[in-house]
Amino acid sequence: MTISTQESKDKELQAYVNSQYDYWDARILADYWGQSEEDAKAVIGRKILWGKKDVAILEQFFVDARVKALESAQPAPNPSSYKLFRESEFREYEDVEALAKFWGDPSPMDTKLRIERNLILGNDELLKKALRYARS
Repeated sequence: MTISTQESKDKELQAYVNSQYDYWDARILADYWGQSEEDAKAVIGRKILWGKKDVAILEQFFVDARVKALESAQPAPNPSSYKLFRESEFREYEDVEALAKFWGDPSPMDTKLRIERNLILGNDELLKKALRYARS
């Protein structure tokens, strides 16, 4: 990678860091596009730097990526299929139990699926809030 290419990527990554988008947004797009999270973050940043029209295109990519990910987030006998759940801060059994009780889910597996879907939708802040309430 040349210096100018690295500088460009650094600017893109900084634009991503300064944006409203977070890890889970980049994670969903990385899966959708079949690329690394860092590359997805750079694309997000590039779209931001290019302006509102490209951000509008980016927002449509988010819709498409989330729809595709939600289609694959189905009840499963093994939580290993819930990739985002496994990577999340909500994967501890005590947290899953607390959220299951808080939400009235019939089982911890249902809660794991709900967490997975919320992460796909970019609702990690709502999950954090729910967990705080569930623990209190």
